[in-house]
Amino acid sequence: MEEKIYKKIKPIKEFHDCYKDSLPRGRYREIGEKARTTSCLVLILSGSGFYHTPTHDFAANAGEILFISEGEHYTISVNCDDYKFYCINFTWGDGVKRESESLKIKNFESYKNLFSELTIAYLKEKASYPICCLSKFYEIYSKIIEDYTTYNNSADAQKIQPSYDYILENFTDSDINIPLLAAMCNVSEVHYRRLFRKVYKTSPLKFINTLRLNKARAMLEKREGTVINIAFSCGFSDLYYFSRVYKTHFGYPPSQTRHS
Repeated sequence: MEEKIYKKIKPIKEFHDCYKDSLPRGRYREIGEKARTTSCLVLILSGSGFYHTPTHDFAANAGEILFISEGEHYTISVNCDDYKFYCINFTWGDGVKRESESLKIKNFESYKNLFSELTIAYLKEKASYPICCLSKFYEIYSKIIEDYTTYNNSADAQKIQPSYDYILENFTDSDINIPLLAAMCNVSEVHYRRLFRKVYKTSPLKFINTLRLNKARAMLEKREGTVINIAFSCGFSDLYYFSRVYKTHFGYPPSQTRHS
């Protein structure tokens, strides 16, 4: 199993660069393209994206930190017009591949300030900037470990973790429902919805639909079947509902994706 970046501080071999950027709505990179040559940490300022790797898929939303590992193959789908972020590129000192994932954090503004300070230090390019940048990077890295461990070990997060793991593994199952997820966590349906929104800042249904819609769009773009077959394979049992939520989410109908 690949390591998690937030478990323990590991040595950084080299800090490469950092910058602030944005991506418009669209699809970027392909699984088959050359793997990343560096690892990166991305602080998402606004919007959301969906990342598909050979081993798993995950969403990345505003207020989260995205980690993409060196050697990773992946595709990015941006579902909005304002996906803005800070990006730091670096390499580890031990050669170990970590798991690419999106990390939910607290104290977003403090991270925003740290990423901004690092970017400014990098752009100044003074004689001491490599040391200054690496020092600031370690400050961000250690904060992630401290905050992420505290945040995700909270009683609320731990309580609903079984259902979250189940959703990621089974979101294409049309039988997945709130009673089932709540029962996994030994809480009432009302309390489960409240806990899920508190921890993940969205409803369980919206979270599941986002996973399904992004997978459906990826399949449509590759023409892996008819619209109705793809809808059903992604967990939607009603074609009309699928078409409606797809258009609401992406701004155009599924048929347009398939024929673009």
